[in-house]
Amino acid sequence: MRQSSSTKSFKIPASLEMEVNKKLVSEGYGLRGKSKWICDSIEKFLTFSDKDFVIDCIELSEELENLNKSISFRPTEKVDHLLDEWVVYVRVRMPTIEGLKSKIIRTAIFHNLLGSIESINKISA
Repeated sequence: MRQSSSTKSFKIPASLEMEVNKKLVSEGYGLRGKSKWICDSIEKFLTFSDKDFVIDCIELSEELENLNKSISFRPTEKVDHLLDEWVVYVRVRMPTIEGLKSKIIRTAIFHNLLGSIESINKISA
C-alpha cells in the first residue's frame, strides 16, 4: 500500500511512547518501522468486525491524560481513508467529541499494545 505524502501527528503520554518502542522492537518492526507499525495498528483496530466495540473504546480513550509526547507518522492511503471514514461514523454517534482523529489513533495504538483485538478474535473463534 502506498504511503500518503502527508504526515499525521498526535499526542500520547510519554510513558506510552516507551511501551510503543518496546513493542516495535519485539514485533520485528525496529525503531525505523514506527509508521508501518502505527498504520498496522490503526488498520487492525478500524477493520475489527464489532463497530460498537470500536466506538466504545474511542469514547473511553477520553480518559487518557498527560498527552505530552508528540508522535508523527506517514499513513498509508488505506489508513488515511479508514481514518476519514471513521471520523464521519463516530461524529454521527458523538457529535461533540473533540480531537477525534487523534483519539482514534491513540486508541488503536493502545489496543495494539494490549493485544486486545487479537485476544477478542481468539475468544470469538
